[in-house]
Amino acid sequence: PGAPPGGAGGEGRLRIEGGPAARILVPGQMALGAPASASSYWIEGNGTAHLPGKAFNGIFEWSDGWNPGAAPPNTISADLAGWSNRWIGRASVTLDYAVGALLLPLTLTLEGSDDGSAWTTLGATTGLYGLWQTQVYEFIPSIPAPPFLRLTLSGAPPGVWVAVNEVELQEGVP
Repeated sequence: PGAPPGGAGGEGRLRIEGGPAARILVPGQMALGAPASASSYWIEGNGTAHLPGKAFNGIFEWSDGWNPGAAPPNTISADLAGWSNRWIGRASVTLDYAVGALLLPLTLTLEGSDDGSAWTTLGATTGLYGLWQTQVYEFIPSIPAPPFLRLTLSGAPPGVWVAVNEVELQEGVP
């Protein structure tokens, strides 16, 4: 489950940040290829399925994200069991588009779990979100990678929904 340590393309490369909160991050997608599940997903009339795994594949294209096809609340989760004894330094969620509005009031809640049943909030934000907007969660200091990660989208008005293009996790150093 998940990518090997360092993520896709991150093997052997480090980014060093300066300042009082300096930490080392390994570029790449920790959750790349992780088994994913969701509350729902949309299948277009031409048969294109917007499956949850597309939010964890490292591809940033409008047609290659997870689309729940329904109004929030929606959830998407990933199995990070292969990341035991690792740390998360940053998580980012890139939204694809909002159906029914240019800007959509939305709450994004990122949670971790040891068992996939009891969840702990890692970060939550509420705001107006639209096409290709990215919400970044910085973890200073880095946090232990949970075996399970879940993103919940909620708070949108009836009749609209939003797609998630990509959820990325960057490995941190304890």
